[in-house]
Amino acid sequence: MRRVRLVPLAALLPVFLCGAARASLPAGGAALFSAAPGGQLPGPAPSAAPATPLASPADPWVARMLRAGDPGALFQRALESPAPAPEAEAAPHRPLKPGPAALLSAAVPGGEQMREGKLRGYVMLGIEAGLWFAYQGLHSGGKDREASAERLASASYSVDAYRANAADSGHVDQATIDRRAAQLRDWQLHSPADFWDAIARDPSLIFGWSDYRSSGATPDVPGSSQLYDTYVQRRDDSNRLLQHANTVLSGVILNHIISAFDAFQSARKFQRQLPMGVRMKVNLDPFGGRAALSLVRPLP
Repeated sequence: MRRVRLVPLAALLPVFLCGAARASLPAGGAALFSAAPGGQLPGPAPSAAPATPLASPADPWVARMLRAGDPGALFQRALESPAPAPEAEAAPHRPLKPGPAALLSAAVPGGEQMREGKLRGYVMLGIEAGLWFAYQGLHSGGKDREASAERLASASYSVDAYRANAADSGHVDQATIDRRAAQLRDWQLHSPADFWDAIARDPSLIFGWSDYRSSGATPDVPGSSQLYDTYVQRRDDSNRLLQHANTVLSGVILNHIISAFDAFQSARKFQRQLPMGVRMKVNLDPFGGRAALSLVRPLP
């Protein structure tokens, strides 16, 4: 569709004046007239300099309009303007080959999909960011609870208290007390993780807590300690949070795999798409040393 440019009537006035001047004046050009008091038109003023025409035929725009001849066509051509050239359409974005596309989406989930302008690429990247935030929060919370439990044990549990309380209970023989006390000291010096785990999992080591109470102690229930219960609860909370963090980390890895597989399939589908709806399918059997190539076209 051609666009119409509106031209003010004042812009057309010089054209018609120029035409009238050419019809009434000699070839020498236009002259400037002045009105006399009696209403008669005198001849050209002798002292007046030649006046510049209102519109010169040398003007390319005026010359083009004068050559048009027909006033209707002249006016129509003045109003119309050539339609702008259509802008070149952007070439369709070509995806990467299957291998590079899979590597890009494996490194940055949704990378190849976003490169192709697909919405699911942004969804995959958003899921990646959300999973990492969740992992960081759960992992930090689990480590904080674990550190809190270790600080509590360092301040409230001792091997010397274990020796004294175990001997006073009368439920543990001295040889067992000496063997376990030696094991606890060795863990404290060389393997702190085993020490923290042992005093939480083995109820027979409850004697080492500073608030140990022997009331109601039996061979099966050595006694009670509120600090021991608090320590076990904090470690359980820590283990639960760290387990959730590992589950979220598995989701991060799965998101990378899904994104890479989707990009690989999309790139391979683009490469195998042939004209007229024909698809190329390759079946490889590396262990049998066989390969098959088939062209498939769905029936209408």
